[in-house]
Amino acid sequence: VAPGGRQGCGSLCPDVGGNRPHPLPQLTIADGIVGHEGNGPSNGEPRFLGFLGAATDVFALDLALVQCLGVDPAAIPTLQAAAQLGLAPTALDWMGAPLSELQVRDWRLPAELMPIDFGLPRVLRSTLKHLYIRYIKEPLSAYTGTPSRT
Repeated sequence: VAPGGRQGCGSLCPDVGGNRPHPLPQLTIADGIVGHEGNGPSNGEPRFLGFLGAATDVFALDLALVQCLGVDPAAIPTLQAAAQLGLAPTALDWMGAPLSELQVRDWRLPAELMPIDFGLPRVLRSTLKHLYIRYIKEPLSAYTGTPSRT
């Protein structure tokens, strides 16, 4: 299980963002074409968002997506951990569509944050579950629908 209990991934992600003596990512890309809200991604409900984001700062990208979803950044473990380490951005330079055109008004977060386990059994179970949901259970209409930005 990742360190930090339910904040597990949040405490690990700043390592990716530059808290370790290895090179920083030069580009981070987030695919938000279809997001899984609620208890996602594997138990969430698919929702068309139409987002594709890229940034040279991984935490700036997280903050931008959180702002688009109308979520308090303090509720996001990765941004909490980045702030504690002094890695969180204080401002964003937007390019592309303005925030007002991208905002999702009723995005649902998970009811409960779960610890993340990176052990082989967990990874295999998660991969098989994801493949089942993606190719068998999930409706194709989520990938061909039109964006609902209300």
